[in-house]
Amino acid sequence: MNNEDIKHLATLSRLAITDEEATQFSKEFDEIVGYVNKIKEVVSDSDSQIIESNEVKNVLREDIVSSYENPETIINEAPDHQNNFVKVKKILNQ
Repeated sequence: MNNEDIKHLATLSRLAITDEEATQFSKEFDEIVGYVNKIKEVVSDSDSQIIESNEVKNVLREDIVSSYENPETIINEAPDHQNNFVKVKKILNQ
């Protein structure tokens, strides 16, 4: 990216920069783009190795579903209940 491109970006961003700053930003921009390209190479190599591996799997715990033989017990233990429902404080505004 040359100095004119940097100055144009600065204008679009409503920033005032000097010629020296444009030169410095141009060098830094080229270094950043080079670094990003190196990262892309490493990531693409890693991705291909992971995809080829058979060891990739999603590990989740088993869902444990338990049924309550007596739901009335839970309702009766709640601080406030009415008609087989547990009453809770209102949390949403209308």
